[in-house]
Amino acid sequence: MKTIENPEPGRRTFIKLVSVAGVGSMVFPFKAWASGTSRNSRIVSVTDDLATNGLNIDKDVVQTMMDSGIMELAQIWDVGSAWKSLFPDITADKTIAIKVNCASPGLPSHPIVTEAIANSLTKMPFGGSFFPENNIIIFERTDYELINAGFTINASSSGVRCFGTNHSGVGFSSQTYPVNGQNKKISRIVSDMADY
Repeated sequence: MKTIENPEPGRRTFIKLVSVAGVGSMVFPFKAWASGTSRNSRIVSVTDDLATNGLNIDKDVVQTMMDSGIMELAQIWDVGSAWKSLFPDITADKTIAIKVNCASPGLPSHPIVTEAIANSLTKMPFGGSFFPENNIIIFERTDYELINAGFTINASSSGVRCFGTNHSGVGFSSQTYPVNGQNKKISRIVSDMADY
């Protein structure tokens, strides 16, 4: 694995990194530990046997796990400030996009885990207010894939937004980017709509 020397990539650097490596994350079912032998690498694993009971997921436990994990990762003991430390130069008028993976019906990203991330992001402090819910976009390739995985489409001006690249008015970038040796158009959610 390549070590990334710049731990604070901007949009263009992020697009280059994603086109080379891809990005993914997983939260495992209240123990948190972190490991990192390199100054640029840190891994956090959070477990809690109470997160699931059969096929049922306890969203409050998952939220606690997510909050614990991000604070451990950032080594900052306030959830909002921990998230804020990961987004260089973020302001309350910026937009964060969260790419979920719903193309595989057997193991899609779970709405409860994604909701926990969004809830934590809205705790980032900016003066006397917090990061706006509507400045978060959860996205996938299509609306259908999101709906099929249990997400609710929301393209309104309130609440966390959630829609696919195929949603009306979104689509793909006019510019192409190198992806696995080919030039590809990418979601406008990444190229034009989101800052992070």
